[in-house]
Formats: sequence, C-alpha cells, structure tokens
Amino acid sequence: MLTTGCDAVDDLLLGGFPPGIVSELCGVAGSGKTQLALQLLLRAQLPTDQGGLDGRSCYMYTDSLSPLKRLNELAQNYKNDEVSLDKIFLEIATDPMQLLNALKTRLPTLLDRHKVRLVVIDAITAVFRGIAVDSAADAGDRSKIMFEMVNCMRILAAQYDVVFVVINQMTTNMTVGIVPALGLAWSTCVNQRFQLAKVKNPSFRSFKTIFSPYLPSEKSALFEITASKLQ
Repeated sequence: MLTTGCDAVDDLLLGGFPPGIVSELCGVAGSGKTQLALQLLLRAQLPTDQGGLDGRSCYMYTDSLSPLKRLNELAQNYKNDEVSLDKIFLEIATDPMQLLNALKTRLPTLLDRHKVRLVVIDAITAVFRGIAVDSAADAGDRSKIMFEMVNCMRILAAQYDVVFVVINQMTTNMTVGIVPALGLAWSTCVNQRFQLAKVKNPSFRSFKTIFSPYLPSEKSALFEITASKLQ
C-alpha cells in the first residue's frame, strides 16, 4: 500500500493505494488532483514501515508544464535523506500515440531496471484533447486506443506489482451536468475511481470513492492543502 500522507484519506482507502490495479483521480481544475499525485511521487520513496514503497516513481505528464517547482516545494517537508527528485522519472507525452509508445517501450524498461514502484499519468484527458469525435467511427477509434492504453497499464501494474494512478478531468454532460471526461468507455477501463472536489473552506478538499472493487461507494474524507504538504 502507498499512503497519501492524509490520515482521513488513508483511512477511507483502508491504508492507501494498492499495487496491481489502475486507480483514477478525477475532479475539476483546482481540486487537488495533481498536488496529491505529486505528494505520492515523494512518498513512494519512503520505507514501507513509513507508508511508502521504498522505490522510485515515474510521472508521465501530458502538457508542457513541468512539475519540478511544486515537487521542490513539497520535498521541503521531508528530511534530505528521505526523498530525492532524482528518484522521479519524468516522461512527457502530448498525444495518444506518444503515450501509448511510452507505455509499451519506455515504461517497461524503467520498471525492469530502476525499481519504479509508482506510475502516475497526469492527465489522460489531455492526450485526447483536440481529437475530433464526429462520428461513430471516430468514437470507435478513440475507444480502441483507450482500451489498448489501459490494457498496457493493467498488465504492467499486475506484472510488476506497482501502484498505478491516472488523473482525469471533468466535462459537462448536457443531461447530468459535470462528469468525468472520456465517457463510459473509459470508466469501464479503470479499476477504481475517486473524485476530488472543492469545499467551502478554500484550503480543504473532499476525496470521495465513486466506485471500487473493495471500498464502499460515495464515502468521502476531507484533506487540507498547505504550502508544504497535503494532510
């Protein structure tokens, strides 16, 4: 298990994020998805008796914004010998084929040779942005790529027993309002989904289980975002 460092969230998760499956974090902009993911990248380096995975991480990001500035801020909360940014591999993929290629080639090499125990993709939505879905054929092509991506993720998560976290954004559905992006096809791909949301107190966020094979749905917890950590 990989703990989040937020006690209430870890209690909800029954200890943390498990290895071997694909977990999704979804939420609107500013809900804390990326900040939580970055904290996981650092915590994965901690020994297992401190809630970590005693290993390295891979952060696959899909836009041009490097996470290094915020990672440096969060790293200040740890002792110098506890975490190092050198133990976080950064991969950028800005379109579906780049991401798929990274999942098929680069990532297996990292898992094989560098003791990577956590993989984060931030955000899966961005690689499909700008790709037209004007017909049933277009939707079918997109779904095919999604299924191929998630099949890679699931195989790698199970084969190497790594924690796999994928970030998804939200979109507006004319019928039901704001929902996780990429539709039903994508939602059937991930093993479990958690939604982060803003609350009245601007420094707090909610973390809610949407579906999971072993956790009750709709249960939620609060966590706080500070300058140096999430707690």
